[in-house]
Amino acid sequence: MSKIKCLECNMILESVNRYDFIRCHCENNTFLDGGNTYMRLGGKDLTRVAYWNEKENKFEKLKLGTKQKDEQLSLFEENGLF
Repeated sequence: MSKIKCLECNMILESVNRYDFIRCHCENNTFLDGGNTYMRLGGKDLTRVAYWNEKENKFEKLKLGTKQKDEQLSLFEENGLF
């Protein structure tokens, strides 16, 4: 299960299976899809979205633009995405 929180309206979105697309209806239009298969999320302002960190058992804000290009490339290679 994937879980995120819209920080605009405080709605918690949980996607429980691959085709479970869910969206809040506030101005941010935060959405989540994918269940345990993958996590696809979005919204107008991603700084207003938090994801569920299972290890820490809490919601955390997304960290955007914090990786250098080489670090991103190695992450893609490690995960077989490049």
